[in-house]
Amino acid sequence: MAPKTDGHNASKDVLIFGLGEHTGGEVWIEDPEGKVAPPVLENSSLSGQVHDIYHRFMRLDTQKLHGVFPVVGRRFPGVVFIEMKQ
Repeated sequence: MAPKTDGHNASKDVLIFGLGEHTGGEVWIEDPEGKVAPPVLENSSLSGQVHDIYHRFMRLDTQKLHGVFPVVGRRFPGVVFIEMKQ
């Protein structure tokens, strides 16, 4: 999946996770200090970090550019929206 932001979400932060029997499907998040090009845009000047969410939770700031690497097998992604009260 090409990198995107989710500015329309009511919640800026979400918990994401991946279930199922698969390989790949890592989440890429833009980070100027990162060393990995985003999925689909290999020749991009963007850089970021890759996070494995296979059977684990990860907090994601949906305002940051993010994408998912290709998946082989059956992957069931999950998203939990976090409501922050001030």
